[in-house]
Amino acid sequence: MSDKKIAKSRTKMNKYTTKEKVLISALVSFVFSFIIFLFNPIDIVANNAQEFSFALSDIIGGVLLSFFASFAILFAVLMIFNKYILNIITSLLLSVFISDYIYNLTVGKGTLVSGDVRIDYGKSTTIFLIIIIAVAYALFLAGVLLKNKWKNVCAFICVLLIAMNSATLVSDFATKDFVNKNGTTINYALSEKNLFGVSKKENIVYFLFDRFDTKYYDEVVNDNPNYFSKSLDGFTYFDNAVSTFSRTYPAVAGLITGVTYDGNTSSNEYFKKAYTTSPFLKDLKSNGYEINIYADRYYEYSDAECFKDTVSNATKINGYTPDKTNILKYLLSLSDARTIACKMPTLLFKHTANGTVLTLSKLNSKDKIYHDDDAELYKNLKSSGLHYTNSDKNYTFIYLHGTHSPYTLDADAQRVKASTSKEQTIGSFKIIADYVDQMKKLGVYDNSTIVITGDHGYPYTDTEPLLESTDTGTKTAVFVKPKSSKTSGLSVSHAPASVADIIPTIVKDTGIKASTDYGESLFDIAQDSARERIYYHSRLTGNSKLILDKYTITGDAANIKNWKLEESRDTNQAWY
Repeated sequence: MSDKKIAKSRTKMNKYTTKEKVLISALVSFVFSFIIFLFNPIDIVANNAQEFSFALSDIIGGVLLSFFASFAILFAVLMIFNKYILNIITSLLLSVFISDYIYNLTVGKGTLVSGDVRIDYGKSTTIFLIIIIAVAYALFLAGVLLKNKWKNVCAFICVLLIAMNSATLVSDFATKDFVNKNGTTINYALSEKNLFGVSKKENIVYFLFDRFDTKYYDEVVNDNPNYFSKSLDGFTYFDNAVSTFSRTYPAVAGLITGVTYDGNTSSNEYFKKAYTTSPFLKDLKSNGYEINIYADRYYEYSDAECFKDTVSNATKINGYTPDKTNILKYLLSLSDARTIACKMPTLLFKHTANGTVLTLSKLNSKDKIYHDDDAELYKNLKSSGLHYTNSDKNYTFIYLHGTHSPYTLDADAQRVKASTSKEQTIGSFKIIADYVDQMKKLGVYDNSTIVITGDHGYPYTDTEPLLESTDTGTKTAVFVKPKSSKTSGLSVSHAPASVADIIPTIVKDTGIKASTDYGESLFDIAQDSARERIYYHSRLTGNSKLILDKYTITGDAANIKNWKLEESRDTNQAWY
């Protein structure tokens, strides 16, 4: 063979024909665009419709437009490169998508399918990296050994990925009714109506912070011992209290109603049972209290229709208006994190944090829907102030973001990009201090029962037994000011308390005619009592189910030796 023929043969081996280049570029572009911009968003919505505040029909146009735009741009870019670089890019992209498919089929068990499946972060990252390295190495070997047949392998893998994911989409549309249904198909929600209203005569005001662990209180008083005494005149701080649950769900509903979750029902069933059968809410109503509950949807309630006969600020919902641009951005961020398991911790935060899934659509109602936005609440409190209502007795429950991360509140209760737990705690109490100050100016402070606490303390872990994850117990801060308190400044009690004692305390302090025996008040518990308290720690299984670990605590809750695991039960209920 002549040198010219050899050179021509080598050149041919090192170059794709235009037809081959178009085929490879088109297939790779289609796979990338199909999985990231079409399959993942639709499949995520299909399997989580009730978790989202939008329907597929709201954003399908944007999804399709993103798919076609991605395909066109990536195809144009890939056509620029020579065979060598194109093969490298193809191998890398296919490694990611093959690894993603293997991971979600095995370890991930379908991430964001049938709810938000969560497994241990470290394990998920390590396993995904092992899979992707193995797949990339296999593709590299195939490229070296098969040489010119490599394009055929790539084409086969692309077609296989498209076929498998398409089959899943067909199954989604055939078996799930999700195109128009979603979590906004509710009848009522809790509004901001009378948020700053107080009665001239009698008031019960209940502030609930998310994750108000005593360590946040300690963080402040270590630098300023008298900080809380300045604004909490007549309050008693119970520094040895525990929450009943370790997470916002089902803690908040239990604190509002006194009905404890038993682990035998779904969240929707529990919410309905708690809010419609609560003896406490019924007793408040029968004793002439106007009840106003300001809490966000999702963790605190699902449909406020269960409140319509007892709560004054339940408002009728007439459909919703989706924020299509932000919904699309949100879905694509989930798609991105679903594809690369190393981003899973970020995905989990994006999935539920700050009510993201709820605020992507605006519920249409006569009154503004309440969301736990502390900076916004403080701004409105300063601008409008407290005012009198027409009721003789008023019960107000306000759920605040409080001391939970992310820390975006400064010491003046202003929204900032980044703050600290200490600054946010001070900012949260800035809201309380101003509210209390306005109550004093209106002359209603002395004759009011006021509670400040958290739905739970610091949980330490969502996946492991508590006793294996910390060398200290978890405590929840509890502050109570009784009616006509005779004390000045802030008193401290070391009584072995529980947040479950708050409702009995309210009942006794206000003299409500009770339909049942609620138990003893916080102020009746001896500080040296050997009283036993119960704490349920929520733990996540690998298949996204809820395990409830029941602990009993005696003595100082900060001492982990005083915690005893009584039972561990797989509820077979979805993690929430």
